[in-house]
Amino acid sequence: MSVTISLTLDDDLVSAITAAFDGDPAVTCTRFTQIAVEELAAWLSNRSRYRSLTDLYSIWVERLSENLLPDQVPDVDLLYGAFNLPYGQAQYIARLIANKSQTVWRAQALERLKRDLATPCEQSLEAVRKGKTEATRAIGFRTTRLAALELQRICNTLWRTDSDFQFPSAKSAMGDQRSFEMPAASLSKVCNALGAKA
Repeated sequence: MSVTISLTLDDDLVSAITAAFDGDPAVTCTRFTQIAVEELAAWLSNRSRYRSLTDLYSIWVERLSENLLPDQVPDVDLLYGAFNLPYGQAQYIARLIANKSQTVWRAQALERLKRDLATPCEQSLEAVRKGKTEATRAIGFRTTRLAALELQRICNTLWRTDSDFQFPSAKSAMGDQRSFEMPAASLSKVCNALGAKA
């Protein structure tokens, strides 16, 4: 049996919710309350039990972010600044979510990696065509922190079956940006694994 309810939130609650999530206040509050009811009902019915508050918070963060901030990876800045989690806990939860194998952000990160490697992939293909000397030439590229995790996963997979494969060298990191250099021959293998143009 489904039940339809009407809920009125006072200004303080609306302000607290909309301070963390952009968008239309009515839509944001509706989605937020739906998640809140589902989570508490799962707890009441014993469908979800958590070993610690950090376990509980990580599930809440993931659900809220997927539904209210689908284009933003829950990073330390969001969790500490908008969700008001202690800094250490924010770091841990951000890492935990980023390393989960099935999240909406994994797919987004792979797409971002493909976009960021489009030109480097063309450069690596051209270098490999020119011969062995050029194939060892380092090609630089930049991507996001989460896309770099996807790059690491791809590189680990390639290295297991290809002893000649060389990992990228990290050059710099600031904020969400990561910079790398990689031999053209190995970069072309990454591009092939991604289904990119090389």
